[in-house]
Amino acid sequence: MSDQQTRREALVQITVGGGAAAALASLSPVAWAQTPYQPKVLSESQFKLLTTLVDMIIPSTDTPGASAVGVDRMIDEDLVGEIKAKLKEELLGGLSRLDKSGFGDLAETDRVKLLQEYSEASGAEADFFQARKGLTVDHYYSTKVGIIDELGYQGNTYLAQFPGCTHEEHQ
Repeated sequence: MSDQQTRREALVQITVGGGAAAALASLSPVAWAQTPYQPKVLSESQFKLLTTLVDMIIPSTDTPGASAVGVDRMIDEDLVGEIKAKLKEELLGGLSRLDKSGFGDLAETDRVKLLQEYSEASGAEADFFQARKGLTVDHYYSTKVGIIDELGYQGNTYLAQFPGCTHEEHQ
């Protein structure tokens, strides 16, 4: 018999995959993020540091913060594969510098101060922080919590009329 998959086998695989996707979708985004996770690329200590960092960038407010919706997991999974070697190298270097600064043990106000220094600096620290901030924001707003709950995106909706810009200076 051929190594190619039959239509029947493909349908079974799609059905099983769909069931798994439905099971994951039935978990709320926060419940999913609280299930045990084993980092794919980062060490446990690096992952903990990354989790602290993403929560400093998007903390919990009236909506869950970055790690509560799995942004730290998404970033770790971004690093899988040979093609991501440069991203991995930059992230590991930045996390190493953060670790050496004692970031994980600092009080929150001192963490904020250090991240402000990173964002105002030039060079590796600034590049690291800006890249992690951008990635955190991108991943957060790709989740249901970010795009629907926080931004109120309603999908493709019909507008009877388009009101245009409502700023006084543009009218």
